Amino acid sequence: MKGWLTEKPKEAIRLNIGSGDPKIAKEQYPDIVCKYQDVYPFPDIDLLCDIRELNQFVGEGECEYIMAVHVLEHFGVHEIDGIFSMLFKLIKPGGGFDVIVPNFRYHAGLVLYENNDYQAVEYCFGDQRDEYDFHKTAFTPKILQDRITKAGFQIIGFQEDTSLLANCIKPS
Repeated sequence: MKGWLTEKPKEAIRLNIGSGDPKIAKEQYPDIVCKYQDVYPFPDIDLLCDIRELNQFVGEGECEYIMAVHVLEHFGVHEIDGIFSMLFKLIKPGGGFDVIVPNFRYHAGLVLYENNDYQAVEYCFGDQRDEYDFHKTAFTPKILQDRITKAGFQIIGFQEDTSLLANCIKPS
């Protein structure tokens, strides 16, 4: 069964997409109160669907905030701009969007400077424990910033480490 497993919020939605197990997500981000979406029917998932189907269950401008933590790299190079565009439409003007993805520049450095080839390959291509646990695209700071701004978001904060974190808003 796809769709809302809990009652769909009547007010602006705060949504963690590709959240994985909400229990773990709540431990990692205890200060963020939101609904949880994933393709797996974890206990406490609010919205069960593929991210590419979000717009079938969430209308344009219905979200005040979306967070995407280590999920966007699981989509193909030719899909990702469409996903960013869809997320832009789902967020209301002035709403927020936070995205965290693996930093391909860091992974390349593991091979080039630290002779840590195996870890780099695992980080780049995912754990591959199931059909969804494969990385299909990669992000450098430039690629992530370009894709975010191409979709229409304004970047208000950016951090680069082993992962990339972009804090964005949809202009009013």
